[in-house]
Amino acid sequence: MHYSFIINSTAGNNRSQKKWEELKHYLDSHNIDYHDVFTRYSGHATELARDIANTSTDNEEVIVAVGGDGTIDEVVNGVMSIDHHNAKTNSTPIAVIPTGLTNGFAVAYGIRKNPIQAFQQIESANKTTMISVGQYHESIKDESGFFVNSLGIGFDAALISKRNSKKRSSSKMGLLTFLISAGGVLYNQQPFSLMLQEKHHHQLFPNTYIATCLNHHVRGNKQAMHDNLFSSNIQLLVVEHHNWLITLWTLWLLATGRIAKSRWANYYEADKFQYTTTSLEFVQKDGIELGNRFVDVSISSAQCQIWQNSSFNHPKCQFKLEKC
Repeated sequence: MHYSFIINSTAGNNRSQKKWEELKHYLDSHNIDYHDVFTRYSGHATELARDIANTSTDNEEVIVAVGGDGTIDEVVNGVMSIDHHNAKTNSTPIAVIPTGLTNGFAVAYGIRKNPIQAFQQIESANKTTMISVGQYHESIKDESGFFVNSLGIGFDAALISKRNSKKRSSSKMGLLTFLISAGGVLYNQQPFSLMLQEKHHHQLFPNTYIATCLNHHVRGNKQAMHDNLFSSNIQLLVVEHHNWLITLWTLWLLATGRIAKSRWANYYEADKFQYTTTSLEFVQKDGIELGNRFVDVSISSAQCQIWQNSSFNHPKCQFKLEKC
């Protein structure tokens, strides 16, 4: 097996480089067949993954994303954006060495935080595992793509936009700076109108504060998060603005993974959603800022190949779980 590592050395507040050096020492000392390439700008991992998948000549290639959720997102989009008329479409599996701050996908799939242990989960795999990822098409800009965690409109996307602007102006964003920014976004974020279509059902939410499609839902239970990755359904969470006390309480439930149980949250699960906004709103996917735009988006799921054992013993996993 040959491994192509795509490394975002700036992930995890620049701690990714140290983790990669630790893993590289392991790879070299164990004579692992690999090559490595570093990303240089936003979207570069997508280009690199697409090139590797297109030029791979055998079935012994694995593309390994070394970074956070944004890096994984870009690698998945690079592999899965290959022309569907190409016989090699999505034939190259991916794997993950999580080096970000939150690593939502790695937690859901069951990937170790330690880079060497995460690679041992890759090395011990003997076949691919098929999981579901989110797939979207935005009609206004005629834009298509994939996401591994979430695609969000509203507060979470505005907060990511604010965070990114702070990062561009300073080398590191501390907790206090983040909380101040979050408070500013919370105060300034205005409710917006969202029209949802799910099958033949239409519903208008006139005071939407958050609208997030989820590939795996945080239910305060890691096993449940993992199970969602093997479902063809997508989850949609819509939170409307009420008074400030209710809004703050709802955001706290969202942050602690208990939002689906809240009476103030609208939670849906289906194989396809379509929704539109009538105003310019911030949009994000997997923590990647997509800008301020009108939205008319259709969301479903697609199959993605993973070459990596999981720490969960899921009955639908297509491999025999081995200890790492």
